Amino acid sequence: MTTAVATWVTGIGSVLSFNEWSGWHPMAWLPRCRDMTFYALTDFVASNVMLPAGALLTSALVGWVVVGPRREREIDREPARLRQLLWILLKYLCPAAIAAVCLAAIIHRS
Repeated sequence: MTTAVATWVTGIGSVLSFNEWSGWHPMAWLPRCRDMTFYALTDFVASNVMLPAGALLTSALVGWVVVGPRREREIDREPARLRQLLWILLKYLCPAAIAAVCLAAIIHRS
């Protein structure tokens, strides 16, 4: 029920930001968000914060937490060398690449 209410409130806020609330900028005190309406702010947070964070946490979870037979069952049809390469990529390269992309986005916006 809480998720439904939060989704409804966010949806109403997004709709109202195109008409009644078009002049309201909820985070105007931040230079980067000065001209963002409620809709633009939620879009920015979802696209530039939550999506990369989810990708980083997913790769960390799969690479570092899922271990043993459960991990091997996921890709058991692949050759052993490819399986080893995939786990190395998930543990080290994917999180580093995602972090580098996030850092580049932050530096580029500054």
